Amino acid sequence: MFFTLEYKQADRRARFDRLRGGIAGSATTQSTGVIEIGASDDVSAGTIADHLERAPRGTVAVIDYLQILDQDRRKSPLGEQVDVLHRLSRTQGAVLAVLSQIDRRFGVAQGGLPTRDDVRLPNPVAMAAFNKTCFLNAGQLRFGET
Repeated sequence: MFFTLEYKQADRRARFDRLRGGIAGSATTQSTGVIEIGASDDVSAGTIADHLERAPRGTVAVIDYLQILDQDRRKSPLGEQVDVLHRLSRTQGAVLAVLSQIDRRFGVAQGGLPTRDDVRLPNPVAMAAFNKTCFLNAGQLRFGET
């Protein structure tokens, strides 16, 4: 499953067309036969939970991206949403990959890879909810466990 508040329909269709043979349909939740895409302004921990509660154990869900889950102030604060997702992954056996922005203070020009301390957190989040990390920059990749 792929949940996004960032990509518009045309953007996600173009991106997934490059990855595999195209996406059928035009609804905000689409299925490619392998990948289900949830893309609407309603994406939050609650809507993600609704989808994952019906999914088989071990389902992988990518959330694009962490910092805008609470962009709409009518939604729960980001920290509360992360807690919901963390509990859900434990109880449902879902694997959650959460894409995140890196703070501007990280010097891309300096090279190297960001760390957990470089994750942009405009709102407080219990980083202990994330047990693995993967950082990318300029063709470099680093996996870590926390």
